[in-house]
Amino acid sequence: MTIIGGVLALSIVVNHVCIQELNASNKSTSTRDRGLVVTRSPDQTFILFDAYEAGIDAKEMRARLHWVAVFLKKNPNFNGFIVSYAGQSACAGEAIKRAKTATQFLIKNEGVRSKQLKIVDAGYRSNWVIEFWYGPMRAKGQPSPTSAIDRSAVKITKACSDIISLH
Repeated sequence: MTIIGGVLALSIVVNHVCIQELNASNKSTSTRDRGLVVTRSPDQTFILFDAYEAGIDAKEMRARLHWVAVFLKKNPNFNGFIVSYAGQSACAGEAIKRAKTATQFLIKNEGVRSKQLKIVDAGYRSNWVIEFWYGPMRAKGQPSPTSAIDRSAVKITKACSDIISLH
């Protein structure tokens, strides 16, 4: 299990996927069968599904994206939100570039419908982070970025040569 920005992210355990979101005001837990099908409406509009951050390799990214794709294909009435934070030392447009890389992989390699995917430029954190949230298609808005650092503390470089290809 990984804690990212105060949120306990996706944990896959043999036959269950357990998603827990910890929040200062409440604690909610939802368990789904291995098929990742939502059989009831979530208590909250947007739910964190998974996240990855700086230091992850391309193989692990593809594995995480695969589970996002499985979930979205089995739940066609949900949107997937790719909430992307650039790092404190970032290139111009880094958050969007990382989110687009994940989006294109989900569409081209995993067969997710593009209308199910939404990108959110969430600002900056000390290291870059990609979060995957889901919510009903009928829901208005998007997940709210959390724990972002102020733009004045960010150093922007010219080239984005370190953005990992997922292939």
